[in-house]
Amino acid sequence: MDVVTALRHHLERPTLQLLDQREEPLEHDISAPTTASVTRVHLHLRDPLGDLRLSCVRKVLQAARHGLPPVIPPEVIAHLDAVIPWRLESDVLTPALAAAMPPGLRAPEVLARLERPDDRIELWLRDVEPVPASWTAGDTVHAARLLGRLAARRRDEPQPAGPRFLDTYRWESVAVWSAPRLLDPATWAHPVFRDPAVVGLRGPLLALVAGLPRLDERLAAVPVLPAHGDATPLNLLRPGVDPDDLVLLDWASATPGPAGWDVVPLVFGLAECGRQDVSDARAVLDDAIAAYGAGLAEEGFELAPDRLRTAVVTAAQLRYAFTTLPLGVLDGVPLPDPDPSAYLARRAALVRCVLDLTPGGPGEGGVGRGRLAGWSATS
Repeated sequence: MDVVTALRHHLERPTLQLLDQREEPLEHDISAPTTASVTRVHLHLRDPLGDLRLSCVRKVLQAARHGLPPVIPPEVIAHLDAVIPWRLESDVLTPALAAAMPPGLRAPEVLARLERPDDRIELWLRDVEPVPASWTAGDTVHAARLLGRLAARRRDEPQPAGPRFLDTYRWESVAVWSAPRLLDPATWAHPVFRDPAVVGLRGPLLALVAGLPRLDERLAAVPVLPAHGDATPLNLLRPGVDPDDLVLLDWASATPGPAGWDVVPLVFGLAECGRQDVSDARAVLDDAIAAYGAGLAEEGFELAPDRLRTAVVTAAQLRYAFTTLPLGVLDGVPLPDPDPSAYLARRAALVRCVLDLTPGGPGEGGVGRGRLAGWSATS
C-alpha cells in the first residue's frame, strides 16, 4: 500500500490523486534507535470534491538494530534488538486511544500506516502545526491533571504485550550498566568524576545503589496504570487550529508503569535536556503530583496522596539518579557540550535534586536533604 491509497481509505475520498509532494526538514532531536527519521511532508491532492492540501509528519519506525551504534558489540545489539519494542508506537496509536483522551488532550491522528521491508513502519501523522509558546509552571500542572485523567480512563484497557519500559530501564540501564560503574572506584578517578560539581555525589549514589531493593519495594506497593512514558513538555504541543488543547506525541515508551510515572518526565524533562533550571522543576513538583492525583480522582480512581508522592519520587530517583551523569566518558564518548563545566554542573544539579527528594508517608526515608548534605566533596 502507498500513502495515497491509505489516505483515500482514511479520508473516505476514494478517487484522490496526488498532484504534488514537498518535503522539508523537521527540527527534532532523534535519540531513540527505533526512530529512523521524522520529516514534514506537504501533499497536494485532488478529487471531484476539490483540492486538498495536507501537511503531514512522516515518522519512520525501525527495529533497534538499525539505529544502534556499530561500536556496540554484536551480541549486545542482538539482545537490545530483541527487548526494545520498536513497533509499540504504531500499536498504541489506535482509535481506542483517541477515544480515551480527556477534553483538552489529544493523540496524534494517524493518516496512514505503511509496513516496509526489514522491520520498518512509516507513520503518516496529521501535522499539529504547533503554536510557539513558552512552557510555564501552570502548563505543567494543567498537563499533569490531564495525564492523571487519561491514565484512569485507560485503566481497564488491554495493555501492550512485552516488557514494561520502566522495568527494562531498571534492569538494562541501571542494574546492568550504570550501577556497576558507579560502584567501580576507577569511575571516580576519571577527571570528569573528579569535577567539583560531581565528586560530592559519590557517597549518596553508592547509598542509593545499595538501596535499589527498597526502591523496587516502594514501586511495587502502588497501583500500575497505563502511561505515556515520555510525557515531557517537548512532546506536548499546542495545535495551531486549537491552541487550548495539547497534542501528546511520541508514544514509543507507552507501557504501564507505577501510578504517577508520567509526572516524572513532565516535571524534569526540560531540566534533563538543559532547557530549564532544575530548581524551577523542583518548585512545581508538588503541585504537579497533586494535579495528577486530582485527575485520577475526577475519573473515579482514588489514590492516597502520600502513596502517589512515594511513587513519583521513587520513579524520579530510579530514572535520573543513576544515568544522568555522563558515564559514557568511560568508553571515550565526548561530553555533548562545548562548555564541560556548565554541562556537568547542570547534570549534577539534576542528580542532587532527585536524591534530595523524600517520599511521602510515615516512616518513609530516602537519601533526603540531611543525608545528602552530610557528604563532603571528597567522599
